[in-house]
Amino acid sequence: MKVNCSFQTHKGKVREKNEDYFGSWNKKVFVVADGVGGYAAGEVAARLAVEEVIRRFQSESAVNDKVLEDAIKSANRKIIKTAAATPRYLGMATTVVSVLISADTLTFANVGDSRALLLRNRKLKRAVPIHRDKFGFLTQALGVKATISVSMKRVKAKTQDLVLLATDGLTDFVSKDTIQTVLESKEKLNQKTESLIELAIQKGGYDNITVCIIKLT
Repeated sequence: MKVNCSFQTHKGKVREKNEDYFGSWNKKVFVVADGVGGYAAGEVAARLAVEEVIRRFQSESAVNDKVLEDAIKSANRKIIKTAAATPRYLGMATTVVSVLISADTLTFANVGDSRALLLRNRKLKRAVPIHRDKFGFLTQALGVKATISVSMKRVKAKTQDLVLLATDGLTDFVSKDTIQTVLESKEKLNQKTESLIELAIQKGGYDNITVCIIKLT
């Protein structure tokens, strides 16, 4: 099974800087993080989260669900430790959402409210739960507490699957139906990411916007 990916990020029209971060490893692990707005150094927390997840896979001989979960928990500890050692980083936090593609399996992992969506058989579904309360506030993020619970979901991979990893700068402003229309279009992957970014900007661009689309063929 071949894996193709297109990624794009934009700071939007309102925020002074982009606190989102993205990384991938070996066309098997893809990670998106969204530094929590209103906290110090959200962009640092997002970068640390992505880099730590990738580092763990680079250093491990195994590639499996347990490594992914442990890597995210390790990222949480690293963010807390870094913040404790650097006063200007105190309080920094980030969401993280990831997918691991291994053999014929997709494993999704999430902490926070960034989204992992799976388009299969013309149905777009949330691949893993998010952590928000009924008022829309985050109930979990990396860097807040020493103990976190990583939401995970494992499904069998199928050819023609499309996976979308995105920060809430996209999903809070562009409807699910519109996202599905773009994903199902005949555009190339990079055009789809550009279209989604542009739609979020047209809706006001009130937040940083990060889009990662992964296609299995």
